[in-house]
Amino acid sequence: MGARSTDGEEPLGLHGRLSNTPAEQVAVETGWQDGEYRIQIRGRVREVRMLREQLVLRRTISTKLGWAGFEIEDVVTNSGFERTPHMLLYHMNFGHPLVHETSELVAPIRSVEPRDQAAAVGLADVTRFGRPDPRAQEQVFYLDLADDPDGLIHVGLVREEPIPLGVAISFERAALPYFVLWKMGPSGTYVVGLERANALVEGLAVERTKVRLQYLEPGESRRYRLREARSGVWAMLVVVAASHNEELPDVVGDQARSDRPRRSRLGSDSSHRCTPAGR
Repeated sequence: MGARSTDGEEPLGLHGRLSNTPAEQVAVETGWQDGEYRIQIRGRVREVRMLREQLVLRRTISTKLGWAGFEIEDVVTNSGFERTPHMLLYHMNFGHPLVHETSELVAPIRSVEPRDQAAAVGLADVTRFGRPDPRAQEQVFYLDLADDPDGLIHVGLVREEPIPLGVAISFERAALPYFVLWKMGPSGTYVVGLERANALVEGLAVERTKVRLQYLEPGESRRYRLREARSGVWAMLVVVAASHNEELPDVVGDQARSDRPRRSRLGSDSSHRCTPAGR
């Protein structure tokens, strides 16, 4: 994954082949479990070449009736006989109406590094988003985020006006230590990408040189778990309250409080103090 690049004499496309490879052995399972109606989708994708990588990704997407969100559990296995580079990126994109000039990224930011000069220009407003502008340039930032006592990182994208909208994402720092913020401000491509990864997005050769590149030994598997989205009023309020280390306001109401997901395999739903840059 990562930017278009070359590794030796081999050209590598943007973000690799995995996202353009059809899944196989897809199955859907539904039913009642512990008083909740659960829905699961499973499948696998293979990235294989003769005498090269032999990688298999097995994915389970889970949700439940009445919950505005879902969880992803991936297992990546090196089914070959050679040590193989392992780069994985979860690229979640958002646009209008969630992304707006009043929107804000809320996250436990410890430091921010702009990828290039185009990003450096927007460093002071890294957590804010301007209006669509046909002259705007792509900006990429590398954010170092703090994890909570359970080893989870929580990130929110919220819009408070004119109606509250929001998503909240949780993931394990040990498995996905890098976070990339991708901002596209031009009119017609007005989008924000929240990207969790086990390396940065400079390309295979650069990641190897920077000693960020991970490998899978023959037969080795790695497991990744993410809570991808909690949308609506609850998500907006929970991340905003956490950013100020405050209790949820009374305006939440009993219904919004009841929408809060129970503790999952990822860990506690409680958020720790967040410190957005620029505040």
